[in-house]
Amino acid sequence: MRRLSPLTILGIRLATLILIADWILLFSGTHLPSPPTTGLPRSDKLQHFIAFFGLATLLCWAIPTRRRPWRKIAWVLVIAISYAAFDEWSQRFVPRRQVDIKDFYTNVSGILAATACYATIRFVFLQVWKPTSDPAIEDPAGATLPMPQSALRPDSPQL
Repeated sequence: MRRLSPLTILGIRLATLILIADWILLFSGTHLPSPPTTGLPRSDKLQHFIAFFGLATLLCWAIPTRRRPWRKIAWVLVIAISYAAFDEWSQRFVPRRQVDIKDFYTNVSGILAATACYATIRFVFLQVWKPTSDPAIEDPAGATLPMPQSALRPDSPQL
């Protein structure tokens, strides 16, 4: 059986290593005391959106699946939204940090956007590159082209 991702470092999938590094950076960044305010209004909502969009994207990449992609998406949503809630709640114990429900909503928006992008790209990719039972593909000019062997193998990786 072929692995989903041939890229490994010390036997660990690259997707998993990047996810772990991102999660450590995300936790560290949200649990360091915030710098003193300058009195100027500022919004960190874009940072929250991008951080949790990235986390959900990496979770989609790191959690392996061959079948039942909706189960994978459900797990990504449960894990990421649970972490977003924990992250906001635990900031109450950090000096100069506060719990903000708007930050949580922004985090969830980033998670939902990432999983929607993943599901859309996966659906489009499978519709465009869906292998047929006939080992030949017809191009628009009418010529018959041989289908690549990777498209015929049942163990070829999926998104």
